[in-house]
Amino acid sequence: MIKNNTKQKILDYAIDLFKRKGYGSTSIEDLRLETGISKGLMYYHFKNKEELFVSCLKYDTLQHLNSWEKIHQSQASATEKLIMIADYLTEEDQSSLSFSIPQFIEESSKRSAEQRFTLKELNEEIIIPEINVFNTIIEDGINTGEFDDELDVSEVSIMLYSSLTSMSLMNHYLPDDTDIKSVVNNFMNRMITTMKT
Repeated sequence: MIKNNTKQKILDYAIDLFKRKGYGSTSIEDLRLETGISKGLMYYHFKNKEELFVSCLKYDTLQHLNSWEKIHQSQASATEKLIMIADYLTEEDQSSLSFSIPQFIEESSKRSAEQRFTLKELNEEIIIPEINVFNTIIEDGINTGEFDDELDVSEVSIMLYSSLTSMSLMNHYLPDDTDIKSVVNNFMNRMITTMKT
């Protein structure tokens, strides 16, 4: 939790706005109107919209990792833990901030090199820590004999993470009556079957 109440308020409102409107359609003025906080005070805490969005992503990632750590610390099997994370990711709006990342990358690439938040930083600070959770669970499954000991842990973790985060975004594209959870469960059952052989 961020100790500064104003900064935390800005982050909470910004996360909600970015989820609802997307990165490209959200402005500092929108945020000022929602929070009642002056632009000057916002720029005191975040030098620009890009820095604010990155802070939102980091904060959101931390929330995910805290939830996933609770799953990892549970007494469930590795299979059950992977399914719990898949369920978490496909709950409505869990990953909707990720929906704005392509817009963010596109706008960020137009900035000067000194101002730009690089894809490398995005990868190191947001994506890799989440993939590492999958690594740990799969390694635990190998150590307990639940998964094949010849699995390429890194490759399988990247495949699972990429597939699951992409599937969570399908809520934005597919008809409302599509049962994403059922699609994800079928995918996970097939993946886990291949991991056990």
